[in-house]
Amino acid sequence: MSELPDFRSMTEEEIGEWFLSADTSILLASAERPSEPMIQVDAHEEPSS
Repeated sequence: MSELPDFRSMTEEEIGEWFLSADTSILLASAERPSEPMIQVDAHEEPSS
């Protein structure tokens, strides 16, 4: 992966497809660790089980 796409101009479907088909190792390696714990939530922003 040499260049990241412009995620702001992409639809959610396009972003999802990009993550499924692209080598994201450089993107993930360059990401900072979260500053606080993260949990997965559902569409209503309730913690998912």
